[in-house]
Amino acid sequence: MKNFAAKMIGIIIVVIFILVGASALLLALWETLPYYSYPRTEARVVKVRNYQRRVEGSDIEYEYELYLEYTVNGEKVEGLLTYDTTPLIEEGEMITIAYNPDNPKDCRAMNEKIDVFRFIALFAVLVFIGWLCRTILAPRPRRDS
Repeated sequence: MKNFAAKMIGIIIVVIFILVGASALLLALWETLPYYSYPRTEARVVKVRNYQRRVEGSDIEYEYELYLEYTVNGEKVEGLLTYDTTPLIEEGEMITIAYNPDNPKDCRAMNEKIDVFRFIALFAVLVFIGWLCRTILAPRPRRDS
């Protein structure tokens, strides 16, 4: 009976890991995929702003904003990108962005390294979940007492 309960708890934990991993993938794809079908253009980084926030009783959070300037249908547009990690982009640099044709201020830098790291982390989590499934669901030799 103990073996059955332990195996069921293990299976429940693996299912929870799978659900969390799948929801993380779906969330990342939900946020990112539309931009791959949007029009692209070159944007100039006008200003890089680094700042920190601290809410009472919590750690300091650092954020970075990139103020962009680009042209859509002959009109100048000012966009904003926000990062929670240091972007390796400086003022005056040109970057490729994708913008929402319905709202050109809504943009996203393309070829972001953060997306690559997110998918690598997701792959590592899925490999770990597969290893957990194999370990938990593998038949174990019986102990004779």
